[in-house]
Amino acid sequence: MGYFVAFVIRFVGLIGLFVSPGCGSEKSARDDASAVLEAISRLDPNAPVETRRAAINAVAALPLQSQELDALRGVCLDAHRGLLEAEVTQNDVRQALAGTPPAPEALAALQARMQGAARTLTLAQAALTTCENRSREATLRYR
Repeated sequence: MGYFVAFVIRFVGLIGLFVSPGCGSEKSARDDASAVLEAISRLDPNAPVETRRAAINAVAALPLQSQELDALRGVCLDAHRGLLEAEVTQNDVRQALAGTPPAPEALAALQARMQGAARTLTLAQAALTTCENRSREATLRYR
């Protein structure tokens, strides 16, 4: 009988060794998901530029183990960086046009910058939609 009890104790201990890493990694994935989703939710396209830059840097600095969550973070960063870049460029062009009318060469350069900002904005808006969809999916998955 003593051998049987010892066997059961060892068997249960071995099961614990194999099961606990799986549970730990699931908990780690949930913790990562919670952290990245919380940080992404702080990315406000209407916040001041410096606040947005700080929020983007905070999301980028998160250590993540999951490739899925890293991909989510990447698409959200692409979206918010693109939105920010387009806004800053558009503001710069508006300021350049606010004063004395620029020379024709400068006007052409400003027009090219504005067109580039429009392309960046279009890509960022598409990435933002993907970011929002994947964030919802991750929220449901890691509940």
